[in-house]
Amino acid sequence: MDTWPDEIIKLLDENIERFTGWECHCSNQCSAYFYDEFVVKFREELKKHSLTGYHCTRLAPHEIESILKTGMKAQSESTLIDRIEQMKTNSLISEKVSDELKRTNHAAAEYRTDMIWFCFFEPYLASQCGIECFFKYWGGESLYGCHEHTDIGDVLSKVGTPCIVKASVPMSQLKDSYLPQNKMFRVFLKNRGHDVSEPVEHEGFSTKDISAKNIIDVIQYPSELFAELSGCNNWHNSPLNKGCNV
Repeated sequence: MDTWPDEIIKLLDENIERFTGWECHCSNQCSAYFYDEFVVKFREELKKHSLTGYHCTRLAPHEIESILKTGMKAQSESTLIDRIEQMKTNSLISEKVSDELKRTNHAAAEYRTDMIWFCFFEPYLASQCGIECFFKYWGGESLYGCHEHTDIGDVLSKVGTPCIVKASVPMSQLKDSYLPQNKMFRVFLKNRGHDVSEPVEHEGFSTKDISAKNIIDVIQYPSELFAELSGCNNWHNSPLNKGCNV
């Protein structure tokens, strides 16, 4: 909460009785009408602000440079094809691999297109099983998910560098259903001494590009900061754990 805007904290303090019982176990609930009314108001306030998010991925050198210069594009079938073509142009994959990647992927799926996913907490909290695959293969989940444990997957695991893109994500670019009001209510109540047992970690996706001015950093393996944010030095049987013999 140390980084929260003063107006957000003031709004929560002034309306605490509207959400207390809905997000903790130590108070009675107000009516659903008053709770829902405040949620709508709070969402509109959140859209004026940004959240620090982390995007776990594997990137080629030219992609790191591009993100720092021009930002991140919401992923789609066309952007994936452009990325594959650029990898071929830079001689990082063969034409045969390029053709197969363009032919077999899930980038156009409704639940994947026009999205950039972020976790709005330090990634190590998701544990090894939650984030390691994002670092293991180039191309994103919509691509590597079709090629794991194949010869193509082996190629994807040999190109690029594990990276964590740290960005300031405008909450106006998140769908209302992915705004973090409930998680923020819980963090606030916990800070005020209430009994909160539900999770406070939040994930969501931007439906628009992230501009270069909102890119805070691209943190690359094997830097100390990458190890700190990912927790990879504590992973078991992982090539990213420099103490492992695999």
